[in-house]
Amino acid sequence: MKIAFAFAATALATLAVPAAADGGEPTGSVVISDLDLADAKDRDILGRRIETTVRQICDSGRKDLAGRVGERQCRRDARASVEERIALATAKAETEKLAAIRAATQG
Repeated sequence: MKIAFAFAATALATLAVPAAADGGEPTGSVVISDLDLADAKDRDILGRRIETTVRQICDSGRKDLAGRVGERQCRRDARASVEERIALATAKAETEKLAAIRAATQG
């Protein structure tokens, strides 16, 4: 299953989480505009939001073995496909925060 994520750094930034255990294409989003990804507590909040969204998206409603296996794979794929974007967004936030601190101490 191919899962694509989109990341928008806008005032209403969201992290789109397309995935589905049943082979469909539903999407969900995680609001990040209120988070400072340079802060560990906010990164934990983001992780919980992503986990909640991934579970909602990947829930097929099936309770048989095939349904559970599909859901588990969907969750793994969804998490894996967002890891790099989260790492990049976090690195950018940390760099911007460090630059602001340097500018404040130099100016």
